[in-house]
Amino acid sequence: RANDLEQVIDKSPAIAFLWDLAPDWPVAFVSSSIRQFGYEPDDFYSGTVRFADIVHPDDLSRVGAEVEHYMSSGRDEFEQQYRIRTKSGSVRWIRDWTQVLRGPTGRAEQNQGIILDVTDSIDAEERARRHLKVAGNMFVALDVDGRVLAVNDKTCEVVGETEENLIGRNWIDTYVPDEERDDLWSYFHNLFSDDSPETGEYENAIMLPDGDRRTVHWCHSIEYDSDRKITSVIAFGTDVTEARETEERARQLARFPLENPSPIIRIDRSGDVLIANAPAQNLINDLADGGPAGRSVWLKIKTAALSDEPPASHEIEVGERIYQFQIVPVVDQDYVNLYGLDVTAERENETRLRDITDNMPGALFQYILHPDGTDEIQFM
Repeated sequence: RANDLEQVIDKSPAIAFLWDLAPDWPVAFVSSSIRQFGYEPDDFYSGTVRFADIVHPDDLSRVGAEVEHYMSSGRDEFEQQYRIRTKSGSVRWIRDWTQVLRGPTGRAEQNQGIILDVTDSIDAEERARRHLKVAGNMFVALDVDGRVLAVNDKTCEVVGETEENLIGRNWIDTYVPDEERDDLWSYFHNLFSDDSPETGEYENAIMLPDGDRRTVHWCHSIEYDSDRKITSVIAFGTDVTEARETEERARQLARFPLENPSPIIRIDRSGDVLIANAPAQNLINDLADGGPAGRSVWLKIKTAALSDEPPASHEIEVGERIYQFQIVPVVDQDYVNLYGLDVTAERENETRLRDITDNMPGALFQYILHPDGTDEIQFM
């Protein structure tokens, strides 16, 4: 069984070590899989190489201090991550799972370790950290109390603070406006409930130190430790301030025709009504209730609007009211907009003025002499 076990270990990517708790950790056993780092087991058995010799010099003091700490605290198992040097001089990252072997008196005599080359995953994590640091979106990690654990360069740029100043600061209390803070705290605390999904989206405003106000759309996820206890909330944010302002302007423009007190109508080339605000709907209903005469007026409006050369305006009478419609074809969209205005009062004033002028005892006229010497009478 021992031979079988040794064969399994030798053929695996993991390396088994047994070293004495003596200066420089001389090796009592090492699996043949050490050859992946260029060493032979005999290099260690002969004493030519000791375990401390392969630990990277920049990590050796840390690794020794960690081992001493774990063992002095009574730990029999612990995990470490550090660099080693291969026989060719290259550097590899390893993860080391160590078990303390004690003698009959309970005194620690040897450490037994399984090490695994994790360079590729460490490199991938480092690349991910670098990409995250310079990503175009904001990144914020918060602990369960809302304090900042990590940020990237984009967050520092938007907020106008250094990473050092942001770490440890309460994000919600510092940057969320007063009127939104309670709602966001409620949302944040709900993330830790049992029935809360692990991912989600949220949008809120942030107030910056210079007084600027930005709107950020967040996509967040929950991070857990090995015991499935929530440790942090990870959020990626996109500054959508300009987009939301554009949307609001669009909504206001969209509401404008509907809120206009004058009739506004849009008809397509077949004469079907696409848009009609409330005053326009009332007008159309009045024409429909007017029987053939009303339908005739509506037909005249559509005929004028859809003609090949529509007039700039068209005037109609509906009951006792007079409406003047400005006709605006939108050729590329294949529809026509009609902007109506109640001109009843203006026409009544014009009629009264004509009555006055027509019954004056003398002649009234408007005579214009142009700069080029020509003249004309516009009214008499």
